[in-house]
Amino acid sequence: MNKTEAIVLILKQQVQTLSADEVRALNAWLAHDPRHLVVRERVLMLHHSDWRSMPSASAGFLDAQLQAVQDRIAAHQRHERVSQMRIRIAAVIVLAVMASLFIYFTTRPVLNSYPVHLSFSQTDLYHVADELENTYDVTVRVEDATTGTLRFSGMFVNATATDVLTALEKTLPVTQEYQNGLYILKGRK
Repeated sequence: MNKTEAIVLILKQQVQTLSADEVRALNAWLAHDPRHLVVRERVLMLHHSDWRSMPSASAGFLDAQLQAVQDRIAAHQRHERVSQMRIRIAAVIVLAVMASLFIYFTTRPVLNSYPVHLSFSQTDLYHVADELENTYDVTVRVEDATTGTLRFSGMFVNATATDVLTALEKTLPVTQEYQNGLYILKGRK
């Protein structure tokens, strides 16, 4: 049904010449979108431009019809405001989660792949282990005091924690073990 057909049906309704099928079609069209009620209200106003001077029964009926239209439009507008508010709240929550994830993943170094420049000059193994922990977000422990006093010199550019530990193992009398998320540096015997 288009707007013109609806207007014709509304006018026919006012002169009470609508068939039952036309009443159902008109009510379905009006119920489909509450904005159509504005069309009905305007047609009623145009059809009875001087509706205040109509007999009281017709004027009362028309007042009741117009009030019903206004009530449905107001209810629809309230529903729209509530829906828009829910959408805004959901959007804020999604943005907050996205911002949190962005901050988390951009400020946390990636395990064993964070590009860095490290330089050690006669540094004992305790300090090398501390530097690896701070730089790569790994846990490195030195097994004993003798191993911890060994000195290391080296420079690494864009190396991973595994690269540095492998270099330690090749240049010093130490071995590395990985157990439950922990790198352990042990002296060779």
